[in-house]
Amino acid sequence: LLPDQVLPEITAPADISLEATGPTTPLTNSAIATFLGGASATDNIDVYDDDDITTDAPSAGFAVGTTSVIFTIVDSSGNSATATANVTIVDTTGPIVSAPAAITVAATDASGTAATDTTIASYLISGTALDLVNGEVAVTTNAPTILPLGTTTVTFSASDSQANGGSATSTV
Repeated sequence: LLPDQVLPEITAPADISLEATGPTTPLTNSAIATFLGGASATDNIDVYDDDDITTDAPSAGFAVGTTSVIFTIVDSSGNSATATANVTIVDTTGPIVSAPAAITVAATDASGTAATDTTIASYLISGTALDLVNGEVAVTTNAPTILPLGTTTVTFSASDSQANGGSATSTV
């Protein structure tokens, strides 16, 4: 009797693309779980179920970008076959920017008050931004160097590593 030398056949699922759910999108995400369980395999001798197919999917989840996943099946004679499919994680969501509460300051002269004034400077650095993928990101403002008499609307802005932006406003 000759040993089985016929390779099993494996078919990978279709490539998928998903929006990021955090720094990594976990294997428990329903679309990823379906993808990882979506390969099928056949053999001239063995019968397989989904648990017989293994993958090299990253256990920590999928980061932004494209990751190739190799699906592998090994039959009872040690013959193996592989198939590859891609998971693409995109980040199209901008950071959530929080502006500080509005403040009122006295003018230091007829032109207004400098942005270096302690109260204004503290106000200008108190905006925050939190991104789903990148976590805390830097905030900038469009504040002028001298805030004139009257109300000035200040926009606090931030961008993530994928150039998605967010903003919020407050007044001085």
